[in-house]
Amino acid sequence: MNNREDKKVEIIVFGDYQCPFCKMYERKVSPKINKDYLETNKASYHFVNAQLLGKESEQASRASYAVY
Repeated sequence: MNNREDKKVEIIVFGDYQCPFCKMYERKVSPKINKDYLETNKASYHFVNAQLLGKESEQASRASYAVY
């Protein structure tokens, strides 16, 4: 792995809108990642909608795509 300082990090997050652990991540971890990596342009961020927890997850996923 190249440790050059100008090289960006790619952060990929897999999440489910119905997952309580994903919710905790968004509240506690995501703000620090935003501050330390995204606002400083040190990394790119990609969210992958996983839809793991049943029909409600699928509905929430579809709603998020409709809004986006």
